Amino acid sequence: MSNHPIEIDDAVMYAVPSKAKAKEMVDRLVEMVQSGMTDPLTMLVKLKFAQSIIADVIESIQPNCVDEASKYHKGEDIKLLGAELKVKEAGTKYDYSGCGDIEYNEYEAKEKENADAKKGRANFLKTLNKSQTLVDDLTGEIYTVHPPVKKSSTIVQVTIK
Repeated sequence: MSNHPIEIDDAVMYAVPSKAKAKEMVDRLVEMVQSGMTDPLTMLVKLKFAQSIIADVIESIQPNCVDEASKYHKGEDIKLLGAELKVKEAGTKYDYSGCGDIEYNEYEAKEKENADAKKGRANFLKTLNKSQTLVDDLTGEIYTVHPPVKKSSTIVQVTIK
């Protein structure tokens, strides 16, 4: 390993993209942590830093990429550096607020009402620390509710300052 620091833009510009190269880089970085060559927290901060750079660059250049692909490769798949690129619609969303459809608006209101009621009930269930026997006010049915099972993952959160 050289003493010359390699910037992320160097890695992006000079690495030959392939699944094998990606695996090689992953294995090398993991090995650096597992062998004790690099502190895992330092590696995490540096990787989160790189991740944020890459995400922001991809988002920023996406319009340029669409323009470039549309100019020279009308409707064709593009093969470049061992990858296949395709211009396509993604993340299509519809805004129904201006449709004026009474039936849709009623569904929307009921959905919000149900979501609020469900959230309230979930909050009640979170307060349970043991099973409880309850009675349904409408039917008189007696039933037992149990505390929800809490699942989580322990992580180290990184905030780049």
